Amino acid sequence: MRTVFGSAAGYGSPRMKGGRTRRGIWILALMLLLVTACASGSSASSSPSGEDSTGPATATAQGPSASSTPTALSVQAQAVTPWAVTPTQPPTPPIPTPSMLAMQCEPPLYPGILHCTQGSLQIIRLDPKNPQVRVEVVLPQGYDRHGFFGECRDVHLPDSLPEGRSQGPGCYRNGQYPAEFVGTMARRHPAAVAAINADFFSFPDYAYGPVGLTVKDGERLDGRGGDEDGHEIRRSSLSIAANGDIRIGPVDPASIPDPARPWTWIPDAVDYFTTVGGLPQLVRNGEPVDLERQCIEEQGWCPDPYRPRARTAVGVLANGELLLVVVPEEPGIELAELSRRLAALGAVDAINLDGGGSSQLWYDGEYVLFQPRPVVEALVVLSLPAPPGVPFRGWVVDDSSDSFVRQSIGETWRVRPVGVGGYSLLIPNTAELAAAMGTWTLDIPAPGAYDVLAFILGVQDATQHAQYQIYHAGRLEDVVVSQLVSEEQWVSLGIFDFEGEGVEFVRLTAATGEADGSTQLVYDAIALRQPLILQAPAVANPRRPGEFEIR
Repeated sequence: MRTVFGSAAGYGSPRMKGGRTRRGIWILALMLLLVTACASGSSASSSPSGEDSTGPATATAQGPSASSTPTALSVQAQAVTPWAVTPTQPPTPPIPTPSMLAMQCEPPLYPGILHCTQGSLQIIRLDPKNPQVRVEVVLPQGYDRHGFFGECRDVHLPDSLPEGRSQGPGCYRNGQYPAEFVGTMARRHPAAVAAINADFFSFPDYAYGPVGLTVKDGERLDGRGGDEDGHEIRRSSLSIAANGDIRIGPVDPASIPDPARPWTWIPDAVDYFTTVGGLPQLVRNGEPVDLERQCIEEQGWCPDPYRPRARTAVGVLANGELLLVVVPEEPGIELAELSRRLAALGAVDAINLDGGGSSQLWYDGEYVLFQPRPVVEALVVLSLPAPPGVPFRGWVVDDSSDSFVRQSIGETWRVRPVGVGGYSLLIPNTAELAAAMGTWTLDIPAPGAYDVLAFILGVQDATQHAQYQIYHAGRLEDVVVSQLVSEEQWVSLGIFDFEGEGVEFVRLTAATGEADGSTQLVYDAIALRQPLILQAPAVANPRRPGEFEIR
Protein backbone atom coordinates (compact mmCIF):
# COMPACT_ATOMS: atom_id res chain seq x y z
CA MET A 1 0.00 0.00 0.00
CA ARG A 2 2.90 2.40 0.57
CA THR A 3 3.68 2.33 -3.16
CA VAL A 4 0.12 3.11 -4.14
CA PHE A 5 -0.32 5.82 -1.57
CA GLY A 6 3.05 7.34 -2.41
CA SER A 7 2.20 7.57 -6.11
CA ALA A 8 -1.07 9.27 -5.33
CA ALA A 9 0.54 11.80 -3.01
CA GLY A 10 3.39 12.49 -5.40
CA TYR A 11 1.00 12.89 -8.27
CA GLY A 12 -1.10 15.64 -6.50
CA SER A 13 1.46 17.57 -4.47
CA PRO A 14 3.30 19.58 -7.19
CA ARG A 15 0.06 20.76 -8.78
CA MET A 16 -1.84 22.12 -5.78
CA LYS A 17 -1.83 25.77 -6.85
CA GLY A 18 -4.56 28.32 -7.08
CA GLY A 19 -8.04 27.07 -8.00
CA ARG A 20 -6.83 23.54 -8.77
CA THR A 21 -6.05 22.86 -5.12
CA ARG A 22 -9.60 21.85 -4.16
CA ARG A 23 -9.98 19.78 -7.35
CA GLY A 24 -6.70 17.98 -6.57
CA ILE A 25 -7.86 17.24 -3.05
CA TRP A 26 -11.15 15.78 -4.38
CA ILE A 27 -9.28 13.64 -6.93
CA LEU A 28 -6.90 12.39 -4.26
CA ALA A 29 -9.81 11.51 -1.93
CA LEU A 30 -11.58 9.66 -4.75
CA MET A 31 -8.44 7.66 -5.56
CA LEU A 32 -7.96 6.74 -1.91
CA LEU A 33 -11.60 5.57 -1.75
CA LEU A 34 -11.14 3.37 -4.85
CA VAL A 35 -7.88 1.87 -3.53
CA THR A 36 -9.59 1.01 -0.23
CA ALA A 37 -12.47 -0.67 -2.08
CA CYS A 38 -10.11 -2.82 -4.15
CA ALA A 39 -8.15 -3.87 -1.08
CA SER A 40 -11.35 -4.91 0.71
CA GLY A 41 -12.59 -6.90 -2.28
CA SER A 42 -9.33 -8.83 -2.70
CA SER A 43 -9.17 -9.57 1.02
CA ALA A 44 -12.68 -11.01 1.03
CA SER A 45 -11.88 -13.43 -1.83
CA SER A 46 -8.44 -14.66 -0.70
CA SER A 47 -7.87 -18.44 -0.33
CA PRO A 48 -5.27 -20.63 1.38
CA SER A 49 -1.93 -20.76 -0.31
CA GLY A 50 0.33 -23.77 -0.82
CA GLU A 51 3.23 -25.24 -2.74
CA ASP A 52 1.24 -25.63 -5.91
CA SER A 53 -1.65 -23.76 -7.48
CA THR A 54 -3.32 -27.03 -8.48
CA GLY A 55 -3.98 -30.36 -6.80
CA PRO A 56 -4.48 -31.27 -3.17
CA ALA A 57 -1.21 -29.67 -2.05
CA THR A 58 -2.64 -26.23 -2.85
CA ALA A 59 -4.87 -26.04 0.17
CA THR A 60 -2.83 -28.09 2.54
CA ALA A 61 0.46 -26.23 2.77
CA GLN A 62 -1.07 -23.66 5.15
CA GLY A 63 -4.24 -23.24 7.11
CA PRO A 64 -6.83 -20.72 5.92
CA SER A 65 -5.89 -17.07 6.22
CA ALA A 66 -7.83 -14.83 8.57
CA SER A 67 -9.70 -13.26 5.67
CA SER A 68 -10.62 -16.58 4.01
CA THR A 69 -13.17 -17.34 6.74
CA PRO A 70 -15.29 -14.18 7.09
CA THR A 71 -17.24 -13.65 10.28
CA ALA A 72 -20.97 -12.87 10.28
CA LEU A 73 -20.12 -9.22 10.86
CA SER A 74 -17.75 -9.01 7.88
CA VAL A 75 -20.28 -10.76 5.61
CA GLN A 76 -22.93 -8.25 6.64
CA ALA A 77 -20.55 -5.37 5.98
CA GLN A 78 -19.72 -6.71 2.53
CA ALA A 79 -23.40 -7.03 1.70
CA VAL A 80 -24.08 -3.31 2.24
CA THR A 81 -20.88 -2.02 0.59
CA PRO A 82 -21.89 -0.13 -2.61
CA TRP A 83 -19.09 -1.59 -4.75
CA ALA A 84 -19.73 -5.25 -3.78
CA VAL A 85 -21.74 -5.96 -6.92
CA THR A 86 -21.03 -9.76 -6.90
CA PRO A 87 -22.38 -12.15 -4.24
CA THR A 88 -20.00 -13.17 -1.46
CA GLN A 89 -18.25 -16.52 -2.19
CA PRO A 90 -18.22 -19.25 0.49
CA PRO A 91 -14.90 -19.67 2.32
CA THR A 92 -12.38 -22.05 0.79
CA PRO A 93 -11.88 -25.10 3.05
CA PRO A 94 -8.35 -25.66 4.39
CA ILE A 95 -8.25 -29.12 2.76
CA PRO A 96 -10.02 -29.91 -0.54
CA THR A 97 -12.61 -32.65 -0.78
CA PRO A 98 -10.65 -35.93 -0.91
CA SER A 99 -10.52 -37.23 -4.45
CA MET A 100 -8.65 -40.21 -5.83
CA LEU A 101 -8.36 -38.20 -9.07
CA ALA A 102 -5.52 -36.33 -7.37
CA MET A 103 -3.31 -39.39 -7.86
CA GLN A 104 -1.74 -40.24 -11.20
CA CYS A 105 -1.63 -44.04 -11.43
CA GLU A 106 0.15 -46.28 -13.89
CA PRO A 107 -1.75 -49.10 -15.62
CA PRO A 108 -2.07 -52.01 -13.16
CA LEU A 109 0.56 -54.74 -13.40
CA TYR A 110 -0.87 -56.85 -10.57
CA PRO A 111 -4.45 -57.46 -9.32
CA GLY A 112 -5.41 -55.01 -6.58
CA ILE A 113 -2.07 -53.12 -6.66
CA LEU A 114 -1.23 -49.78 -8.31
CA HIS A 115 1.81 -47.52 -8.45
CA CYS A 116 0.73 -43.87 -8.27
CA THR A 117 2.21 -40.43 -7.75
CA GLN A 118 0.92 -37.15 -6.38
CA GLY A 119 3.48 -34.38 -6.65
CA SER A 120 6.61 -35.59 -4.89
CA LEU A 121 4.72 -38.45 -3.23
CA GLN A 122 5.39 -41.97 -4.52
CA ILE A 123 2.43 -44.19 -3.63
CA ILE A 124 1.63 -47.89 -3.69
CA ARG A 125 -2.15 -48.15 -3.55
CA LEU A 126 -3.53 -51.60 -2.77
CA ASP A 127 -6.64 -53.45 -1.71
CA PRO A 128 -5.80 -55.55 1.38
CA LYS A 129 -9.13 -57.40 1.12
CA ASN A 130 -8.27 -58.72 -2.33
CA PRO A 131 -7.38 -62.41 -1.76
CA GLN A 132 -4.54 -62.03 -4.27
CA VAL A 133 -2.92 -59.26 -2.21
CA ARG A 134 -1.07 -59.76 1.05
CA VAL A 135 1.19 -57.44 3.05
CA GLU A 136 3.84 -59.11 5.21
CA VAL A 137 6.33 -57.99 7.82
CA VAL A 138 9.79 -59.07 6.68
CA LEU A 139 12.92 -58.86 8.84
CA PRO A 140 16.57 -59.31 7.82
CA GLN A 141 18.41 -62.59 8.16
CA GLY A 142 20.76 -63.38 11.02
CA TYR A 143 21.74 -65.92 13.67
CA ASP A 144 19.73 -66.73 16.77
CA ARG A 145 21.28 -67.63 20.12
CA HIS A 146 21.60 -71.27 19.06
CA GLY A 147 23.49 -70.44 15.87
CA PHE A 148 20.62 -71.13 13.45
CA PHE A 149 20.60 -68.78 10.44
CA GLY A 150 17.42 -67.40 8.92
CA GLU A 151 14.95 -64.53 9.06
CA CYS A 152 14.98 -62.87 12.49
CA ARG A 153 12.21 -63.96 14.86
CA ASP A 154 13.14 -61.45 17.57
CA VAL A 155 13.69 -57.67 17.60
CA HIS A 156 16.66 -57.67 20.01
CA LEU A 157 20.12 -59.09 20.32
CA PRO A 158 20.23 -62.21 22.52
CA ASP A 159 21.26 -61.51 26.10
CA SER A 160 24.27 -63.77 25.54
CA LEU A 161 25.88 -60.79 23.75
CA PRO A 162 27.23 -57.78 25.70
CA GLU A 163 24.50 -55.38 24.52
CA GLY A 164 21.79 -58.02 24.19
CA ARG A 165 18.59 -57.87 26.22
CA SER A 166 16.37 -60.61 24.79
CA GLN A 167 15.84 -63.83 26.70
CA GLY A 168 14.19 -65.22 23.56
CA PRO A 169 15.97 -66.42 20.42
CA GLY A 170 17.45 -63.00 19.68
CA CYS A 171 19.02 -62.15 16.33
CA TYR A 172 22.48 -60.88 15.38
CA ARG A 173 25.12 -60.74 12.69
CA ASN A 174 28.68 -59.57 13.28
CA GLY A 175 27.76 -58.54 16.82
CA GLN A 176 24.99 -56.17 15.66
CA TYR A 177 21.31 -56.44 14.88
CA PRO A 178 21.07 -57.45 11.20
CA ALA A 179 20.03 -54.89 8.59
CA GLU A 180 19.27 -55.12 4.86
CA PHE A 181 17.81 -53.01 2.07
CA VAL A 182 14.09 -53.45 1.46
CA GLY A 183 14.69 -54.88 -2.03
CA THR A 184 16.96 -57.57 -0.56
CA MET A 185 14.25 -58.59 1.91
CA ALA A 186 11.55 -58.53 -0.78
CA ARG A 187 13.48 -60.66 -3.27
CA ARG A 188 13.48 -63.60 -0.86
CA HIS A 189 9.75 -63.87 -1.60
CA PRO A 190 9.02 -64.90 -5.21
CA ALA A 191 5.58 -63.26 -5.07
CA ALA A 192 6.90 -59.87 -3.82
CA VAL A 193 6.05 -56.89 -6.04
CA ALA A 194 6.57 -53.89 -3.69
CA ALA A 195 8.31 -53.03 -0.42
CA ILE A 196 8.86 -50.04 1.86
CA ASN A 197 10.83 -49.56 5.05
CA ALA A 198 8.88 -49.74 8.31
CA ASP A 199 9.62 -49.05 12.00
CA PHE A 200 12.40 -47.03 13.65
CA PHE A 201 15.48 -48.79 15.03
CA SER A 202 18.84 -48.20 16.69
CA PHE A 203 21.00 -46.19 14.28
CA PRO A 204 23.93 -46.00 13.67
CA ASP A 205 24.97 -48.66 16.18
CA TYR A 206 22.27 -51.26 15.25
CA ALA A 207 21.98 -52.30 18.91
CA TYR A 208 18.37 -53.42 18.45
CA GLY A 209 15.75 -53.88 15.75
CA PRO A 210 12.21 -52.47 15.36
CA VAL A 211 11.24 -50.28 18.30
CA GLY A 212 7.48 -50.76 18.42
CA LEU A 213 4.87 -53.51 18.30
CA THR A 214 5.96 -56.19 15.80
CA VAL A 215 3.69 -59.06 14.73
CA LYS A 216 4.55 -61.37 11.82
CA ASP A 217 2.04 -63.95 10.57
CA GLY A 218 0.08 -63.52 13.81
CA GLU A 219 3.09 -64.09 16.10
CA ARG A 220 4.39 -61.28 18.27
CA LEU A 221 8.17 -60.85 17.97
CA ASP A 222 8.76 -57.99 20.40
CA GLY A 223 8.03 -58.15 24.14
CA ARG A 224 10.44 -61.01 24.81
CA GLY A 225 11.98 -61.23 28.27
CA GLY A 226 13.93 -58.04 28.85
CA ASP A 227 11.90 -55.97 26.32
CA GLU A 228 9.77 -54.05 28.80
CA ASP A 229 9.67 -50.54 27.33
CA GLY A 230 5.88 -50.35 26.92
CA HIS A 231 6.16 -49.08 23.34
CA GLU A 232 3.35 -51.40 22.25
CA ILE A 233 0.78 -49.16 23.94
CA ARG A 234 2.61 -45.80 24.04
CA ARG A 235 3.40 -45.54 20.33
CA SER A 236 1.17 -45.87 17.29
CA SER A 237 1.15 -48.98 15.16
CA LEU A 238 -0.34 -50.27 11.92
CA SER A 239 -2.17 -53.61 11.93
CA ILE A 240 -3.45 -55.45 8.86
CA ALA A 241 -5.81 -58.21 9.93
CA ALA A 242 -5.88 -61.55 8.16
CA ASN A 243 -9.16 -60.51 6.52
CA GLY A 244 -7.69 -57.17 5.36
CA ASP A 245 -9.18 -54.89 8.04
CA ILE A 246 -6.87 -52.00 9.00
CA ARG A 247 -6.14 -50.53 12.43
CA ILE A 248 -3.93 -47.45 12.88
CA GLY A 249 -3.10 -45.75 16.17
CA PRO A 250 -1.96 -46.64 19.69
CA VAL A 251 -3.29 -49.90 21.09
CA ASP A 252 -6.10 -49.34 23.58
CA PRO A 253 -4.68 -50.29 27.03
CA ALA A 254 -8.15 -51.52 27.99
CA SER A 255 -7.79 -54.32 25.42
CA ILE A 256 -4.68 -55.67 27.19
CA PRO A 257 -5.34 -58.05 30.12
CA ASP A 258 -2.47 -56.60 32.17
CA PRO A 259 -1.97 -52.93 31.13
CA ALA A 260 0.80 -52.53 33.70
CA ARG A 261 2.81 -55.23 31.91
CA PRO A 262 1.88 -54.84 28.22
CA TRP A 263 4.95 -56.79 27.09
CA THR A 264 3.23 -59.98 28.30
CA TRP A 265 0.21 -59.39 26.02
CA ILE A 266 -0.36 -61.87 23.19
CA PRO A 267 -2.26 -60.06 20.39
CA ASP A 268 -5.05 -61.82 18.56
CA ALA A 269 -3.39 -63.58 15.60
CA VAL A 270 -6.21 -62.66 13.20
CA ASP A 271 -6.68 -58.99 14.11
CA TYR A 272 -2.94 -58.25 14.44
CA PHE A 273 -1.75 -60.64 11.70
CA THR A 274 0.68 -58.09 10.22
CA THR A 275 1.70 -55.26 12.60
CA VAL A 276 4.51 -52.69 12.61
CA GLY A 277 5.16 -49.73 14.89
CA GLY A 278 5.59 -46.09 13.95
CA LEU A 279 5.52 -42.57 15.33
CA PRO A 280 3.31 -40.54 15.37
CA GLN A 281 -0.22 -41.06 14.08
CA LEU A 282 -0.65 -38.40 11.39
CA VAL A 283 -4.37 -38.54 10.52
CA ARG A 284 -7.29 -39.57 12.71
CA ASN A 285 -10.90 -39.79 11.49
CA GLY A 286 -9.99 -37.95 8.30
CA GLU A 287 -8.39 -34.95 10.02
CA PRO A 288 -4.71 -34.08 10.53
CA VAL A 289 -3.79 -34.53 14.18
CA ASP A 290 -2.37 -31.91 16.51
CA LEU A 291 1.22 -33.05 15.98
CA GLU A 292 2.73 -31.39 19.04
CA ARG A 293 0.20 -33.00 21.34
CA GLN A 294 0.33 -36.34 19.53
CA CYS A 295 4.11 -36.54 19.74
CA ILE A 296 4.10 -35.77 23.46
CA GLU A 297 1.41 -38.37 24.11
CA GLU A 298 3.18 -41.09 22.17
CA GLN A 299 6.80 -40.68 23.21
CA GLY A 300 7.61 -37.06 23.90
CA TRP A 301 9.35 -36.43 20.59
CA CYS A 302 8.87 -36.66 16.83
CA PRO A 303 11.44 -37.24 14.08
CA ASP A 304 12.50 -33.85 12.63
CA PRO A 305 8.94 -32.47 12.50
CA TYR A 306 9.88 -29.05 11.10
CA ARG A 307 12.54 -30.03 8.56
CA PRO A 308 11.76 -31.10 4.99
CA ARG A 309 13.00 -34.70 5.06
CA ALA A 310 12.41 -37.96 3.26
CA ARG A 311 9.38 -39.64 4.80
CA THR A 312 7.60 -43.00 4.79
CA ALA A 313 3.97 -43.27 5.86
CA VAL A 314 0.90 -45.49 5.53
CA GLY A 315 -2.72 -44.37 5.28
CA VAL A 316 -6.05 -46.13 4.93
CA LEU A 317 -8.90 -44.77 2.79
CA ALA A 318 -12.59 -44.89 3.65
CA ASN A 319 -13.07 -47.80 1.24
CA GLY A 320 -10.41 -49.84 3.06
CA GLU A 321 -7.65 -49.39 0.48
CA LEU A 322 -4.13 -48.88 1.76
CA LEU A 323 -1.67 -46.17 0.67
CA LEU A 324 2.05 -46.84 1.15
CA VAL A 325 3.64 -43.40 0.74
CA VAL A 326 7.31 -42.48 0.36
CA VAL A 327 8.72 -38.96 -0.19
CA PRO A 328 12.33 -38.48 -1.43
CA GLU A 329 14.90 -36.44 0.48
CA GLU A 330 14.74 -33.80 -2.24
CA PRO A 331 12.51 -31.86 -1.94
CA GLY A 332 11.50 -33.61 1.28
CA ILE A 333 8.43 -32.69 3.32
CA GLU A 334 7.67 -31.47 6.85
CA LEU A 335 5.72 -33.80 9.09
CA ALA A 336 2.74 -31.44 9.40
CA GLU A 337 2.58 -31.02 5.63
CA LEU A 338 2.68 -34.80 5.15
CA SER A 339 -0.23 -35.08 7.58
CA ARG A 340 -2.27 -32.58 5.56
CA ARG A 341 -1.38 -34.16 2.24
CA LEU A 342 -2.47 -37.60 3.41
CA ALA A 343 -5.77 -36.22 4.65
CA ALA A 344 -6.24 -34.45 1.31
CA LEU A 345 -5.70 -37.76 -0.49
CA GLY A 346 -8.61 -39.20 1.48
CA ALA A 347 -6.80 -41.01 4.31
CA VAL A 348 -9.11 -41.71 7.24
CA ASP A 349 -6.18 -42.72 9.44
CA ALA A 350 -2.44 -42.55 8.77
CA ILE A 351 0.84 -43.28 10.55
CA ASN A 352 4.39 -42.05 10.10
CA LEU A 353 7.14 -44.67 9.79
CA ASP A 354 10.91 -44.32 9.85
CA GLY A 355 12.13 -41.71 7.36
CA GLY A 356 15.19 -39.65 6.50
CA GLY A 357 18.00 -41.90 5.29
CA SER A 358 15.82 -45.00 5.86
CA SER A 359 13.04 -44.15 3.35
CA GLN A 360 13.02 -46.65 0.48
CA LEU A 361 10.50 -47.86 -2.09
CA TRP A 362 10.98 -50.96 -4.24
CA TYR A 363 8.42 -51.83 -6.92
CA ASP A 364 8.28 -54.40 -9.72
CA GLY A 365 11.87 -55.49 -9.22
CA GLU A 366 13.41 -52.02 -9.12
CA TYR A 367 14.00 -49.22 -6.65
CA VAL A 368 11.74 -46.23 -7.16
CA LEU A 369 13.45 -44.48 -4.23
CA PHE A 370 16.71 -45.75 -2.76
CA GLN A 371 18.99 -44.56 0.02
CA PRO A 372 22.15 -46.40 1.07
CA ARG A 373 21.07 -47.16 4.63
CA PRO A 374 20.20 -50.78 5.50
CA VAL A 375 17.06 -51.07 7.63
CA VAL A 376 15.76 -53.70 10.04
CA GLU A 377 12.16 -54.11 8.90
CA ALA A 378 10.14 -53.92 5.69
CA LEU A 379 6.51 -54.09 4.67
CA VAL A 380 6.47 -56.33 1.60
CA VAL A 381 3.47 -56.55 -0.77
CA LEU A 382 2.84 -59.96 -2.32
CA SER A 383 0.80 -60.66 -5.47
CA LEU A 384 -0.61 -64.17 -5.05
CA PRO A 385 -2.34 -66.62 -7.40
CA ALA A 386 -6.11 -66.64 -7.30
CA PRO A 387 -7.33 -68.64 -4.28
CA PRO A 388 -9.25 -71.88 -4.82
CA GLY A 389 -12.73 -71.13 -5.99
CA VAL A 390 -15.99 -73.04 -5.85
CA PRO A 391 -16.01 -75.55 -8.72
CA PHE A 392 -19.78 -75.78 -8.72
CA ARG A 393 -22.91 -73.67 -8.64
CA GLY A 394 -23.33 -72.44 -5.09
CA TRP A 395 -22.28 -69.78 -2.63
CA VAL A 396 -19.65 -69.55 0.09
CA VAL A 397 -19.49 -68.32 3.68
CA ASP A 398 -15.77 -67.77 4.29
CA ASP A 399 -13.96 -67.35 7.60
CA SER A 400 -13.11 -63.81 6.43
CA SER A 401 -16.84 -62.98 6.29
CA ASP A 402 -18.78 -61.13 8.97
CA SER A 403 -21.03 -64.20 9.03
CA PHE A 404 -18.24 -66.21 10.65
CA VAL A 405 -17.67 -65.84 14.40
CA ARG A 406 -14.88 -67.51 16.37
CA GLN A 407 -14.73 -68.01 20.13
CA SER A 408 -12.07 -69.47 22.40
CA ILE A 409 -11.24 -69.90 26.08
CA GLY A 410 -7.54 -69.93 26.84
CA GLU A 411 -6.62 -71.14 23.36
CA THR A 412 -4.69 -69.20 20.72
CA TRP A 413 -5.80 -69.07 17.11
CA ARG A 414 -3.12 -69.29 14.44
CA VAL A 415 -3.39 -68.05 10.89
CA ARG A 416 -2.27 -69.92 7.82
CA PRO A 417 -2.03 -67.58 4.78
CA VAL A 418 -3.75 -69.95 2.36
CA GLY A 419 -7.40 -70.72 1.84
CA VAL A 420 -10.54 -69.72 -0.03
CA GLY A 421 -10.45 -66.10 1.16
CA GLY A 422 -6.66 -65.94 1.29
CA TYR A 423 -6.22 -67.45 4.76
CA SER A 424 -7.49 -70.13 7.15
CA LEU A 425 -7.49 -70.55 10.93
CA LEU A 426 -5.98 -73.32 13.05
CA ILE A 427 -6.41 -74.13 16.72
CA PRO A 428 -5.35 -77.12 18.88
CA ASN A 429 -7.97 -79.71 19.72
CA THR A 430 -9.34 -80.50 23.17
CA ALA A 431 -10.47 -83.90 24.43
CA GLU A 432 -13.93 -82.96 25.69
CA LEU A 433 -14.35 -79.32 26.65
CA ALA A 434 -15.21 -77.14 23.63
CA ALA A 435 -12.59 -74.51 24.45
CA ALA A 436 -12.88 -73.08 20.93
CA MET A 437 -15.46 -73.03 18.20
CA GLY A 438 -16.26 -71.31 14.94
CA THR A 439 -19.76 -70.64 13.63
CA TRP A 440 -20.78 -69.89 10.04
CA THR A 441 -24.23 -68.25 9.94
CA LEU A 442 -26.06 -69.22 6.75
CA ASP A 443 -28.21 -66.79 4.80
CA ILE A 444 -30.49 -69.23 3.00
CA PRO A 445 -32.17 -67.55 0.00
CA ALA A 446 -35.19 -69.89 -0.07
CA PRO A 447 -36.46 -72.97 1.75
CA GLY A 448 -35.28 -76.27 0.40
CA ALA A 449 -32.65 -78.99 0.46
CA TYR A 450 -29.00 -77.94 0.21
CA ASP A 451 -25.72 -79.80 0.05
CA VAL A 452 -23.37 -78.39 2.74
CA LEU A 453 -19.64 -78.57 2.02
CA ALA A 454 -16.54 -77.66 4.05
CA PHE A 455 -13.23 -76.58 2.53
CA ILE A 456 -10.37 -78.50 4.11
CA LEU A 457 -6.65 -77.83 3.73
CA GLY A 458 -3.84 -80.36 3.77
CA VAL A 459 -2.47 -79.88 7.31
CA GLN A 460 -0.04 -82.52 8.51
CA ASP A 461 -1.41 -82.90 12.05
CA ALA A 462 -5.08 -82.17 11.34
CA THR A 463 -7.73 -84.06 13.28
CA GLN A 464 -9.53 -87.08 11.90
CA HIS A 465 -12.53 -86.38 14.12
CA ALA A 466 -13.73 -82.89 13.23
CA GLN A 467 -17.25 -82.58 14.62
CA TYR A 468 -19.41 -80.25 12.55
CA GLN A 469 -22.85 -79.29 13.84
CA ILE A 470 -25.52 -78.24 11.34
CA TYR A 471 -28.52 -76.38 12.72
CA HIS A 472 -31.35 -76.50 10.18
CA ALA A 473 -35.15 -76.47 10.27
CA GLY A 474 -35.09 -76.33 14.06
CA ARG A 475 -32.85 -79.40 14.42
CA LEU A 476 -29.16 -79.82 15.33
CA GLU A 477 -27.28 -82.66 13.63
CA ASP A 478 -23.66 -83.75 14.13
CA VAL A 479 -21.40 -84.85 11.29
CA VAL A 480 -17.85 -86.13 11.92
CA VAL A 481 -15.31 -85.93 9.07
CA SER A 482 -11.55 -86.30 8.79
CA GLN A 483 -9.54 -83.16 8.08
CA LEU A 484 -6.40 -85.20 7.50
CA VAL A 485 -6.25 -84.86 3.72
CA SER A 486 -3.30 -84.81 1.35
CA GLU A 487 -4.44 -81.70 -0.52
CA GLU A 488 -7.03 -78.95 -0.26
CA GLN A 489 -10.52 -80.03 -1.24
CA TRP A 490 -14.23 -79.53 -0.69
CA VAL A 491 -15.81 -82.23 1.48
CA SER A 492 -19.58 -82.77 1.61
CA LEU A 493 -21.13 -82.82 5.08
CA GLY A 494 -24.42 -84.10 3.65
CA ILE A 495 -27.71 -82.74 2.36
CA PHE A 496 -30.03 -80.97 4.77
CA ASP A 497 -33.38 -79.25 4.51
CA PHE A 498 -33.43 -75.56 5.50
CA GLU A 499 -36.38 -73.32 6.26
CA GLY A 500 -34.68 -70.13 5.08
CA GLU A 501 -36.02 -68.27 8.14
CA GLY A 502 -34.48 -67.44 11.49
CA VAL A 503 -30.93 -68.44 12.40
CA GLU A 504 -29.44 -71.50 10.66
CA PHE A 505 -25.75 -72.26 10.93
CA VAL A 506 -22.79 -74.65 10.74
CA ARG A 507 -20.52 -74.92 13.78
CA LEU A 508 -17.17 -76.64 14.33
CA THR A 509 -15.95 -77.16 17.89
CA ALA A 510 -12.43 -77.99 19.05
CA ALA A 511 -13.63 -80.99 21.07
CA THR A 512 -12.59 -84.13 19.16
CA GLY A 513 -12.21 -86.82 21.83
CA GLU A 514 -8.49 -87.07 21.06
CA ALA A 515 -5.80 -86.22 23.61
CA ASP A 516 -5.57 -82.49 24.32
CA GLY A 517 -3.35 -80.67 21.83
CA SER A 518 -2.54 -83.81 19.84
CA THR A 519 -4.15 -82.54 16.62
CA GLN A 520 -5.33 -79.30 15.02
CA LEU A 521 -8.63 -78.15 13.63
CA VAL A 522 -8.78 -76.14 10.43
CA TYR A 523 -11.42 -73.46 9.89
CA ASP A 524 -11.92 -72.06 6.40
CA ALA A 525 -15.06 -71.84 4.25
CA ILE A 526 -18.49 -73.44 4.17
CA ALA A 527 -20.38 -73.67 0.87
CA LEU A 528 -23.95 -74.51 -0.03
CA ARG A 529 -25.39 -75.73 -3.30
CA GLN A 530 -28.76 -77.07 -4.33
CA PRO A 531 -28.78 -80.72 -5.36
CA LEU A 532 -30.68 -82.04 -8.34
CA ILE A 533 -33.28 -84.73 -7.49
CA LEU A 534 -33.22 -87.33 -10.23
CA GLN A 535 -35.38 -90.03 -8.74
CA ALA A 536 -36.84 -90.47 -5.28
CA PRO A 537 -37.95 -93.95 -4.20
CA ALA A 538 -41.53 -94.12 -3.01
CA VAL A 539 -40.67 -95.24 0.54
CA ALA A 540 -37.25 -93.75 1.22
CA ASN A 541 -36.68 -90.26 2.56
CA PRO A 542 -35.96 -88.11 -0.56
CA ARG A 543 -33.55 -85.92 1.40
CA ARG A 544 -31.02 -88.62 2.12
CA PRO A 545 -27.66 -87.87 0.46
CA GLY A 546 -27.51 -91.09 -1.54
CA GLU A 547 -30.67 -90.24 -3.44
CA PHE A 548 -29.42 -87.05 -5.08
CA GLU A 549 -27.16 -86.32 -7.99
CA ILE A 550 -24.96 -83.31 -7.30
CA ARG A 551 -24.43 -80.79 -10.06
